[in-house]
Amino acid sequence: MEEELLGTAELSAMVGLGTATLRRYLYRGPPAIPGPDFRYRGHPLWRKETVVQWLAERRPVPEIMLERPIVTKLLLGLAESEARRSLDGGYLPGKTFHPGDNVGSVVYALWGIDPYLVSSYFADFLHAQHRLAEGNGSPRVRLSDVVAGLRLALPPQCDDVVSELLERRVASETPQILGYNPG
Repeated sequence: MEEELLGTAELSAMVGLGTATLRRYLYRGPPAIPGPDFRYRGHPLWRKETVVQWLAERRPVPEIMLERPIVTKLLLGLAESEARRSLDGGYLPGKTFHPGDNVGSVVYALWGIDPYLVSSYFADFLHAQHRLAEGNGSPRVRLSDVVAGLRLALPPQCDDVVSELLERRVASETPQILGYNPG
């Protein structure tokens, strides 16, 4: 049986990074990305099973979190609560918005379950925050300010690769979920 080998392009597609970003992380070495299993003419190659195992180890999923209705209700409640908190925080448009360490931990756990849930959470948060801000004259939190502050909220075990992937997905998917660009 032949084992499947991945080059830089295949690995970048599998982990959701651009090839240039992946090459930058290659110089950093593990844990940013797994070290190559082989080199052929100076080019790194990975066994597919190495990458699959590495991804599985990075994204542990608690059993309770696999039940989608429970997760959805919890996320809606958290989004509403954090939207209310944002009104008291003195947010100014154009400034980095720190979503909070608790949100960072939740977002990191969601990433391991379903990355789409991360963007869905931020869409719920922004929708609730904009609705509440309109009611009391507070500024509306901009998506770009949330994305800029996301890395500050993520737990220490979340490395640069995952942080960058999260930021990119939230920035691109959240406007699609909302149906408009929240800035």
